[in-house]
Amino acid sequence: MKIKILTITLLLINSIHSAITELKNSPINQQIENYNKEINFQGIAVVKFYATWCQPCKLYAPLFEQAAKDLEIMIDNKKIQIKYLSLDIDKYPKIAAICKVGPIPTTLFYKNGSLKETVLGRITLENLKNKIKQNALK
Repeated sequence: MKIKILTITLLLINSIHSAITELKNSPINQQIENYNKEINFQGIAVVKFYATWCQPCKLYAPLFEQAAKDLEIMIDNKKIQIKYLSLDIDKYPKIAAICKVGPIPTTLFYKNGSLKETVLGRITLENLKNKIKQNALK
């Protein structure tokens, strides 16, 4: 009886270990890890969540691309690096869910890896640039 219980316990432990290993090596886990690497740096990360079928997203895209030409800003005579990311919610649904993205487009502003602000909907180029500066000061 003890041998049977021990065998079942070992099989259970092995299957749990396999499940953890599969999760660790899954593409979704890799996507999340890559996302975290991108936003965790000394500077501002601006992340736009969109969908190819979303009309407001299509209108926002060229404004975001225009803003993305500025890779740094000066604040108090100090250069602050800016990184821009665009994520399609249909390709990265898990990341969108973790970031609690609802309506799209949604723009997240991170400073030094910490979420500072979430903006729902399409915003103007001027407003986007102002948000970047505001979040750099937070």
